[in-house]
Amino acid sequence: MYARLKSIMSPDLDYGSSPEDPENCHVLIEAEIGPSESEGAEIFSFEVVTPAAIKSLPAPSWLRGYLLLPVFSWVGVEEAVNKFNLIVSLSARKRDINKKHISLKDFHKIITKKRNTNIGLMFGPESSGLSNKDLSFSNYILQIPTSIKFKSLNLSHSLTIICYEIFKLINKDSVKKNSSPLKIATKSNMSSVLKHLVNLLEKKDFF
Repeated sequence: MYARLKSIMSPDLDYGSSPEDPENCHVLIEAEIGPSESEGAEIFSFEVVTPAAIKSLPAPSWLRGYLLLPVFSWVGVEEAVNKFNLIVSLSARKRDINKKHISLKDFHKIITKKRNTNIGLMFGPESSGLSNKDLSFSNYILQIPTSIKFKSLNLSHSLTIICYEIFKLINKDSVKKNSSPLKIATKSNMSSVLKHLVNLLEKKDFF
C-alpha cells in the first residue's frame, strides 16, 4: 500500500494563484497525505523556496523542511510530493514499527530490481531523526551500518553515503574497471605532507 497526496493548500496563497514573483519566493504548503487504498490522512507542512529566495536570506540556513523548486507552481509542488512509487526512509536506530528494515545490500537489490520505479529517499532532522508518523508513509527503513558507539551520522554524511551507493550501482562497470589496489602512504610521506601544509598556512598567517 502506497501513500498518496490527497489534498494540498497554502495559508499564504489561494490554490491556483501565483506569488508576486514565482522565481523569488517562499510559500508555506500543507499537504494531506494518506494510504492510497483507504481513508485517513496526516497533514505535513513544508515551505517551497526558490534559489533566488535562498540567496536573499539574511543568514545561512540548513533549509530543513523546505522543497526547492526553480520557479513556484502548484503543478510543480504536486509532482514533487506525489511522484514517488516507493519510499525508503533512513533511521540510525531500529524502530518498533510494522515496516521492513533493510540493509545496504537489500537497498542495492531494490534499486537494481526496480530501476524504472520512482524511488524517494526520506531523511530526518539531525537532532531527532524521522518520527514514527513519518516512517509510516515509507515502504522500507534503511539503516546505514556504523559503529555501535556512534550510530548517528550527520545528515550531509548520510546523504553522501547513499548517493555514493547509488552512483556505484549506476556506474558499476566503470567503478570496477578503474579500481586498483591503493598504496598506503608511509609515515615519512605523511609527515612531509603535513609539514608542507603547515608551511602554506603559515605563509597565509593562518596561525
